[in-house]
Amino acid sequence: MEDNEAIGRLGAEHLLERNLKTFVWAPFWDDTVNEERFQGFANAIRSTGFDCVRLLPVNTRRSARSSRHMNRTLRRRWVIHTIRSLRYPLGIFLL
Repeated sequence: MEDNEAIGRLGAEHLLERNLKTFVWAPFWDDTVNEERFQGFANAIRSTGFDCVRLLPVNTRRSARSSRHMNRTLRRRWVIHTIRSLRYPLGIFLL
């Protein structure tokens, strides 16, 4: 079994070592694994006095099959808009 919180923490440490000041969490799915990794990532980022932006997952298992494509398109647009609005340089944990 993997330690998902440690994986998130390692991702945060990698970005912090590069002296970034803006951090983004960008999951592909809304599942337990991503939630645990986010907790490790966010806690590590916050422990250094920074915050992180949490994006909506690109895909979701909860939406009806017929609406997934439209929801995914809207989410992608929102993700692009949000990233463009942030201060650069930024570090994105994408999984």
